[in-house]
Amino acid sequence: MAEVPRALKYLLRYAAVAVLLALVLWLTRGQWQEFRNVENVRVSSLVWFSVCFVTSQFLAGVMLKVFTATFDVHLTFKEWFGLVCMRSLGNYLPLSAGLTANAAYLKMRKDLPISKFASLTAANLVITTLTGALLGVVLLLGRYFIVGSVHLGLLGIFSAITLCGLGAIFVPMRAIKGENRVFSLLRSAHEGWLLIRSRRGLVAIVVGLHLANLVLMALEYDFVLRDLGHTLDWPALMVLTVSTSIFRFASIFPGNLGLREAVAGGVVTILGFPFSIGLLASGVGRMVSMAWIFLLGTIFSFVLVHDSSS
Repeated sequence: MAEVPRALKYLLRYAAVAVLLALVLWLTRGQWQEFRNVENVRVSSLVWFSVCFVTSQFLAGVMLKVFTATFDVHLTFKEWFGLVCMRSLGNYLPLSAGLTANAAYLKMRKDLPISKFASLTAANLVITTLTGALLGVVLLLGRYFIVGSVHLGLLGIFSAITLCGLGAIFVPMRAIKGENRVFSLLRSAHEGWLLIRSRRGLVAIVVGLHLANLVLMALEYDFVLRDLGHTLDWPALMVLTVSTSIFRFASIFPGNLGLREAVAGGVVTILGFPFSIGLLASGVGRMVSMAWIFLLGTIFSFVLVHDSSS
């Protein structure tokens, strides 16, 4: 199959962003007054949001530390927390360079083969996505007893992602022939899963850390939404969190600017609230998280690069 020219890829990507922006503008028509409520977001809420976000970065670093330890590569706090901060910063750069920077550092400084790092990263992506999707199914079915209805479209999406995740883990990928990017990613994820499964308790640690991150993200939304004058029940908050967590992996634009916000707006609409509320809550969160990402990412990029050159 002929490879799509790079210029066409960028054209399609920017066209997708333009379509997404147009859709957001159309969905927020008549709701512009809601955006004035951003003035009600308290400084204390932003502080608690910051605590939750930095803690989630810490947990992501712990996961990286645990993964590299499976190859007898032991990272210091400065390395595992710094690499996560650098990765988050890199994901806002063209080509989402965060993972590439992590792989390069671990190869040069720790002699960790890029192929093994890629396998663990792919497996982690599948496991966390599967965990979130399965949790979404459970939450939607459980919320039926609270509000007496369930959104079949969202339930179908979570169910489909769950089945795909289970297939990526349990189907023997070596039996599938093909050299395109999708098959290569699936084979890499399956190899990483076999390695993670072979380490006692590692699957439980990965799932536990991801669930803890989801709870922190739900708290972040709760802080902002309450200041905006809207309260969601806990299952609804978790559905919102799971949705934005899953769809953030679909890379359209550096940092997926706009995609997570659009998903948040769509999900709160499904839950019976104005689209603009989800958009605004996610947008406020984006600004706070970006401030920490650029601050910590810049600091640790300089620190790790300086250590590498010394």
